[in-house]
Amino acid sequence: MNGAVRRGVRPSEVLVNHVWPPSTFLGRLRNATREELLEQGTPIAYPPHRALLQQGDESRHILLITSGVVKVVASAESGYDMLLAVRIAGDLVGEMAAFEDRPRSGTVVACSDVTARIIQMRALEAFLTRHPDAMRAILHMLCARLRWANRRRVTSRPTTR
Repeated sequence: MNGAVRRGVRPSEVLVNHVWPPSTFLGRLRNATREELLEQGTPIAYPPHRALLQQGDESRHILLITSGVVKVVASAESGYDMLLAVRIAGDLVGEMAAFEDRPRSGTVVACSDVTARIIQMRALEAFLTRHPDAMRAILHMLCARLRWANRRRVTSRPTTR
């Protein structure tokens, strides 16, 4: 359904019944946990090419992508933009800065029409406290991302001895 709203059905009901890819944060959650998470925060829509989060910004919210595709890029001092990741519906973005209380390490840009839920860090922390399965899913997600980044570093650089 890609987040489309049906008559007489709340948008969150459509999203709860959506089949989320198992590799995404929402795909890792139990149905009841997913349903409650999709009620958190504020819904927002972004057109293609719009920045959702900006590198260096000090905001402390995360975005739960509910439809569309985004890319995460980081700008070097030289002006070169490097693609760090692509995230899809069901994924979280902005969690590193929110958890670490540090500036955003990259810019998140909509690659298509994107809908998301803006969730403030305090609300996310309270949600994770109530739902240990969601905390495990966050840890699993972060570990998978770190493992992917490590593999990418190993395969993209020649070894010098």
